[in-house]
Amino acid sequence: IGGTEKKFAQKMTQEALKLGMTRTRFQNASGLHHSGQVSTARDMALLTRALMLQFPQYYHFFGAKKFKFRDNMIYTHNHFVKTYNGADGLKTGYVDASGFNLAASAVRHNTRLIGVVFGGRTAKWRDQHMTKLLDHGFTKAREIRIAQATSTAPKPRRKPRFKGASQQLALSQPGTNSGMNTPQFNR
Repeated sequence: IGGTEKKFAQKMTQEALKLGMTRTRFQNASGLHHSGQVSTARDMALLTRALMLQFPQYYHFFGAKKFKFRDNMIYTHNHFVKTYNGADGLKTGYVDASGFNLAASAVRHNTRLIGVVFGGRTAKWRDQHMTKLLDHGFTKAREIRIAQATSTAPKPRRKPRFKGASQQLALSQPGTNSGMNTPQFNR
C-alpha cells in the first residue's frame, strides 16, 4: 500500500486527518521512534474510537488475553486489560522517546470510556495512572446519570426579556428555513 514506507506513512497521516487527528504525523508504519512522528493522547483516543466504530468485527482481538500461534500459546503483555474491571482492549506501547504508553477502553453500566496515557515511567505506573483516569471517568459518568434521573428542568424566576429591534425570539428546527440562521448538526 503506497509503494514505499514513506508514502504509506503519508497515507496514514491523510487518513488520520480525516478522523480529526489534527496533531498526528506518521513517518513510518511501525510506530517506532522517528523525530518527525508525533501524536497526542486526544488523537489516539479518536483513532481508538474509529477502530471500534469502523471495524467492530476486529475489535475483540485487542482484548485477547491469549491466543494460539503455531502450537504455541501467546499471552498478552497488556496487564491492564487483564486486571481492570470492564477493560476490553486496546494497545500498549513503549519507545525510549515517550516511555510507556497505553490506549485503553472499558465498559461499565452501559458506559464506554476511552483513555490514553503517554509518557509512563514504567508499565506499572502507566497502568495505575490509567486506572485512576478511568475510575474518575466512571464516577463522573455515574454522577451525571444520577443527576439526569433525579433533576427536573429549572423554572424561570421571572419573565425573560430579549433585547433587539423586534424583541422577538425565533425558534426553529435545524434544517428549516425560519428566516434566521440556525446551526446544522450531523447525527
